Amino acid sequence: RNGGPVADDNCVLPHVHDAAILENLRRRFAAGQIHTWTGRSLLVLNPRRELPLYSRAHKEAQLPRADAGGVRPPHVYAVAEEAYRGATSSAPTAQVVVVSGESGAGKTESARTMLSFLSWRSAAADGGGAAGAERLSAIIRASTVLEHFGNAATVRNRNSSRFGKFIRLQLRP
Repeated sequence: RNGGPVADDNCVLPHVHDAAILENLRRRFAAGQIHTWTGRSLLVLNPRRELPLYSRAHKEAQLPRADAGGVRPPHVYAVAEEAYRGATSSAPTAQVVVVSGESGAGKTESARTMLSFLSWRSAAADGGGAAGAERLSAIIRASTVLEHFGNAATVRNRNSSRFGKFIRLQLRP
């Protein structure tokens, strides 16, 4: 149990199999690291408590830097930054982010966190203000209201969604 490295990406473990991946996730979770890459996919474990992982410093850590070498630490913000860069590059491409998991896994919170990042990122790219960031903020506020329709209590979550969500954003550089 105590052997082997703790890796940011499950794909770089010396042995990639169920037990090694689960042990890596367990050790990272115990250290308060709830985000782990598995290739290009991000696994996020719901800590079921507040963790200081969504500050402005965490957002800024995802911004492009010359010294970063293109590698970002595993975080929901890293996924949002990649989608933002793909959608606003000189040759923009459609971006899709799928948030999946069982009831109470934190899908709504992850989606809200990504929207919050995109709102902040749009404002940062626009010099700190702008209508684009305000539109994204409005989507976040509306999403909170819409979450209450069609929800019901489950054993794990007293406000569990009974429907999927589709949010389409069009970002223009």
